[in-house]
Amino acid sequence: MMQTFRFLALVIVMMLFLSQSSRSADHADGPAALADPAADITDVLAWMSPDAQRVFLVMNLTRNATTASKFSDRVQYVFHTTSRPSFGASPSPEVAIICTFNQAQMIQCWAGNDEYVTGDASTITGIVSDDGKFRVFAGLRNDPFFFNLAGLRETSRTVANDLNVARKSQSFFKDMNKQ
Repeated sequence: MMQTFRFLALVIVMMLFLSQSSRSADHADGPAALADPAADITDVLAWMSPDAQRVFLVMNLTRNATTASKFSDRVQYVFHTTSRPSFGASPSPEVAIICTFNQAQMIQCWAGNDEYVTGDASTITGIVSDDGKFRVFAGLRNDPFFFNLAGLRETSRTVANDLNVARKSQSFFKDMNKQ
């Protein structure tokens, strides 16, 4: 288990969406998400540090969150993780990262059997395990979603124009291949 943590110094960042005007993918997955909006996971992101020594995990919750938004005290927020020393190699045993909140919004997080943090994770630095390998932040952040709408529109116009030119070209050459 410790090898996994030497290879992956786990960092969890749990976010809520910041503004009314920015939205990410929202799926409203069913009755439970509608009954408890803080149980609605809107995005999950993961990436490695450039030196491949840490993994960053992000779970976005609650579309259009505000400072009044709360984490649910009725759900477990869970990442199921594993790693491989190289592509195609056998994976290590799964390490579940489980976080829960109480009504006062204090968090408890476990990473497998080896790492544990508890407390107020809403500060900018979050909370860190005793050995420093596990860090958790839970609170509002800017939405990481980015969509280049202007670029999409320009690409769509270019493709549409090219298709129109191609159609006209086909019409122009249509009768020229006759023997």
